[in-house]
Amino acid sequence: LSFGHYDLPDQNLEVYSNHEDVCPAHSAKKLSLYEVAHSRVGDKGNDLNFSIIPHIHSDITRLKIIINPQWVKRVLAPLLNPSPFLDQDAIRKRDAWVEENVIVEIYEVKGIHSLN
Repeated sequence: LSFGHYDLPDQNLEVYSNHEDVCPAHSAKKLSLYEVAHSRVGDKGNDLNFSIIPHIHSDITRLKIIINPQWVKRVLAPLLNPSPFLDQDAIRKRDAWVEENVIVEIYEVKGIHSLN
């Protein structure tokens, strides 16, 4: 397998899934997203594309329950703040604008067990 200018043997791709200390996220424990997955982000014109890729493939099932269009809007809306010190009226206006103007589409990319 070629990765950039490095040649990696195929078995290196399975390091996480074959390691005995690595297991899916515990369902009864509250975890930060970065403890369960990593992300890649890019933009094209006015579109933002990001992937959430679980460290353990089987965690995709639980991520699909949590990560929905409303969750994405709620998480990303603060990025539109012109100031970190918004009053409640400004937050309501921002959230209304996001609800009216932002379209979120989520696709599962089965080959890499991710959500885009």
